[in-house]
Amino acid sequence: MKKVSLLVLMLLGCVVNAQNLLPNPNFDQNIDGWNIYESDEVSWVADDGASQNGSLQISDTLNNGGVGSTGHQPVAIEPGETYQLSASFKVMPNTEAEGAAMYVRWYDENEMYTGLADFYYPSPDYQEGQWDQIIAEITVPADMHYVQVFVGVDTFNSGSTNPSVVRWDDVRLAKANASGFTIVPAHTGQWFDPNQSGHGLNVEILPNNQALIIWYAYDSMGNQVWILGNGTHDGETIAIDVNITDGAMFPPNFDSNDVNLTAWGRFTLRFTGCNSGVFSWEPLAGNGYTSGQMNVTRLTQIAGLECNE
Repeated sequence: MKKVSLLVLMLLGCVVNAQNLLPNPNFDQNIDGWNIYESDEVSWVADDGASQNGSLQISDTLNNGGVGSTGHQPVAIEPGETYQLSASFKVMPNTEAEGAAMYVRWYDENEMYTGLADFYYPSPDYQEGQWDQIIAEITVPADMHYVQVFVGVDTFNSGSTNPSVVRWDDVRLAKANASGFTIVPAHTGQWFDPNQSGHGLNVEILPNNQALIIWYAYDSMGNQVWILGNGTHDGETIAIDVNITDGAMFPPNFDSNDVNLTAWGRFTLRFTGCNSGVFSWEPLAGNGYTSGQMNVTRLTQIAGLECNE
């Protein structure tokens, strides 16, 4: 509800360490993805920003007591989970602005807007012309699977046609108290250890918290092997049982009935960033393989998928 001031939480360190779910959050080069209404009143400011130059400016000339805003397309979240929402803002002096405001809209599993929204306002001691922050913890309502974040300018109901202006920077939405880096679809790709080029992983992040890992490797005799499995992840770690295949011939002599699928062991993969992770494996006892761990680096990335740190 409107005009509820938030206590500014001293949790920014947690926000920075967890993975940001929002695209283009820093506006360092542009505001691509954030001017969803294609409004002339939303613009990029090249020479001003909270952490470095580049910010989004929104200017409202209606001044009807509402919030003039812009946002991005909905992003996937987990029902019942707690997230931290933060952004830097600057209320521009000598304008009609009453203050800054953020709000979120909640969407169901079909990405349909439910009519539910929550507003967030800064503490009242901010100074015009200076960068400040809004930081809040939000808990996802039951049955909500997507959220849309908006930034805006809070206006007086003055009827003036003079602009109300606020600038925004460093907008973040991240899982609260996350101990690792959040898994996102953009982690799909091929991964390897640059110090051991010649074997590596194919990783696919699938809908409904599913993941697939294929390890292209070799056995103790130097034969090529594929070790693979799929299963669920918890948002931060992929831990799945895997199998090894053999038995079939090269086409045209391939027969799917010849494929043997043998339990091999277990893979664990967690990401430490958009382009780095830690992969470990635990084979079943007596199958001739040894357990181990290696740091992996991204080799390929799917076009059009974003990951923000």
